[in-house]
Amino acid sequence: MANRRRPKENWELLYESNDLYSEFSSIYEPKFFEELALYFDKKPTLEALAEGTYVTVSAYVLGMRQKLVSKTPINVFSYRYVVDAGRAAENLQEALRLLENKKSTEAFLFNKFKNHIENTDGRGKNAHQMASQLHGPKDPFAAIREMASALSGAVNEILATQVDEDEYASNYDLAYSAFQDIEKDRRLHAKSLSAHHALEKAAAAFQPMWEENSSKRFTRGYYRHDSGGYVSKATDSLYQIISKIDSNVAKTLVGTSIENVRKNSDPSKT
Repeated sequence: MANRRRPKENWELLYESNDLYSEFSSIYEPKFFEELALYFDKKPTLEALAEGTYVTVSAYVLGMRQKLVSKTPINVFSYRYVVDAGRAAENLQEALRLLENKKSTEAFLFNKFKNHIENTDGRGKNAHQMASQLHGPKDPFAAIREMASALSGAVNEILATQVDEDEYASNYDLAYSAFQDIEKDRRLHAKSLSAHHALEKAAAAFQPMWEENSSKRFTRGYYRHDSGGYVSKATDSLYQIISKIDSNVAKTLVGTSIENVRKNSDPSKT
């Protein structure tokens, strides 16, 4: 019998999404916010709840990413890709800079680029459309040039701290040695993230929305053994938000995450 792959959780769909807000809107429909409003006693608008929920959910998904990355060591053999990415970015940045003085050629290339990018469906298209909406047409490749510059600068910063900047660009051996030192230092100083890091990120993001729209304390409440959970509207409302994207989350863990965030934000509350 063939193994059936489990359906993806909604947080995984958001994690992979190229249109985060549309995906969010399909998960959290208006009726959800009408029901969520019942947990708050200051009568917040549905728009305010939607905005706060979006921030909370984004924090949860980012926390999942951070937890995943924290478990994965830097592959020292990937130094080659980092060096090559830095070189390519530097070359791209310089070529586009030179094109600035060749306006007709620049415009011809940009029109071809625009045709290609607008026929795709991904993050590059989104970035291009946003840049086009926000900026005038004078410097069409500015966004790409600036991103290439940032990538090149990042590579310089990673490797030039370990070896001479002029040497690493042409010497993979030195770059490999640098990556060994970087990973060793990373393991030595890495902070261990809590088991439920994503929930705590979500709770921290949720706290301002709760405190602005409720007169109740931001606390997990007391534990009821008969129901096996904490009695707290803050816990209940955050659970309603997170359980929509992760069916594996227990309400008790939501309460614990609220308490951890509360204590960390004000040690006197311990």
